[in-house]
Amino acid sequence: MFIGELIVRRKNVKKNISELRDFIQGLTDNVIDNSDLHSKALNMLFNLLDKYQDYSIALEKVNIENNIVIGESEISISNAVKLRNTIKGKMDVLSDSINGSDYSIDIFSLIAQRDTLTEEYILIDKTITTNDWKTALE
Repeated sequence: MFIGELIVRRKNVKKNISELRDFIQGLTDNVIDNSDLHSKALNMLFNLLDKYQDYSIALEKVNIENNIVIGESEISISNAVKLRNTIKGKMDVLSDSINGSDYSIDIFSLIAQRDTLTEEYILIDKTITTNDWKTALE
């Protein structure tokens, strides 16, 4: 299995966990006795949580152990992911500022800053994603 596959599987498990939690909440809110169904759903949720944790640990391990080259710098995948997430957060802040503008700020400067961050984000994300689909898990 490749890192990319693990990431897709983990995302799917996370979605299943979210949907199952909503289902369990619906059972809890319902006055009809669904104790057997509730018990079955809880057991499935616990299994999914364990699987999610297993995937996360495996992903964390491989991200720490492997490096990628971005531009001229070599960096661990773990740090590259953190950097990518930070840049994405900054882009979101700039977008919020642009969209919530009261016309007293220099929107053109904010857009230029966001465009610069977008180029950095693309470079990092492309490198990480390419590596994810090339690197096999042991």
